[in-house]
Amino acid sequence: MSIRLISGINGFFSYEIYGSSHCYLCGVILDFDDTNSYRGFTCEHIWPRSYGGNSIEENLLPACKSCNSNKKGNFATWVMPAIQSLIMGFNPTSQRLQEIDGCYKFALHYKIAQQLAIQKRLSLKHAFLKIGAWTEVRVSHPDDVADFFNLENYEFHPHLHL
Repeated sequence: MSIRLISGINGFFSYEIYGSSHCYLCGVILDFDDTNSYRGFTCEHIWPRSYGGNSIEENLLPACKSCNSNKKGNFATWVMPAIQSLIMGFNPTSQRLQEIDGCYKFALHYKIAQQLAIQKRLSLKHAFLKIGAWTEVRVSHPDDVADFFNLENYEFHPHLHL
């Protein structure tokens, strides 16, 4: 996948994307024509601009408008939300797990991408692309309490080796 900056007018820029038409977080097919729809195409800054992230290809991923505006509250890494406060107890229902706030879902996804990037010596962007969109939140080890470190929201693939 490649994102190319196309020159803009009056300081505004638009991006052209190659190789992916899906949101890297939720997997929805992006709408490139109606950018105001919930699935309208936006460029997600892996390292947020508010933390000095640049609008360069290696720092951009395709995201729908809904995910890019609601998911994380400008958290630069998975450790920034109050993850210690996410304790679901023993055997939470599937419905309760899906009601977890978007910033925690993003933090879970970011944590696994960061682990993969370190283990496989990948850029964070390529790690996100390898793990794919997040899935429903589930408990990793059902015999233990469901807290942040015992939850996951990615589809396991043998090539990930995590």
